[in-house]
Amino acid sequence: MILYFTFLVERYFPEGIVNNLICIALLIWFLYYLLKAFSKDSKRLLLYEDYIEIIEGILESRKISESNQILVIH
Repeated sequence: MILYFTFLVERYFPEGIVNNLICIALLIWFLYYLLKAFSKDSKRLLLYEDYIEIIEGILESRKISESNQILVIH
């Protein structure tokens, strides 16, 4: 598909311009893809950190309540 598009465009523009445009377009697409993947991963990592903090808080409150129950029983 890319070769067919390149062949059609080369008929109207000089060869150097087409190659440069294709390289620039591919570079922009690749940078966008990397940025999108990185931002998605960083959002996921931030969510995991929030979940870990919530779980740690729950475990800490359970330990405190269990230790209070043990003290009340004794």
